[in-house]
Amino acid sequence: RPERPQSALITWLEDRRQDEQAADEGRDQSAGLVRAWRAALNSARSLQGVPVEKDFGPSAAQWGRVMEAANQSDKADELMERLFQGNAAIIKPGAEGWQEQLAWQQEMVPLATRLQQLLEEAREEAATERSFIRVIRQFAHQCQADCSGRSTQ
Repeated sequence: RPERPQSALITWLEDRRQDEQAADEGRDQSAGLVRAWRAALNSARSLQGVPVEKDFGPSAAQWGRVMEAANQSDKADELMERLFQGNAAIIKPGAEGWQEQLAWQQEMVPLATRLQQLLEEAREEAATERSFIRVIRQFAHQCQADCSGRSTQ
């Protein structure tokens, strides 16, 4: 007997389930990125002997700019360019908050360089460009909350 076409409700439910699954994967990826960033930040802080109670690394406002770039980007290339390329880059190795050094793979690198590596890895893991951008948005939101002392994880 011939197959009956799927109802609109079944299609909607399946699409919703896929969206929820992608959101869960994005949250997991973002949480992993946050852990890796916190480890890099703590390493740089320790290396420089900066006490935990002192501000260190990028500010909440800087993370807000990262979030804004993610909100305004439709393509991963465009987002990475806004974040790391050229004179107008949001994240620069020599800029305040991003320039602190940490030991990584037997060399000293600025936090900005380590973050770029982490985001490139996240980009490779992301299922789609859209999910990568969502991960960056969630990641930046959490980092901004960390700066404000109100961690959401």
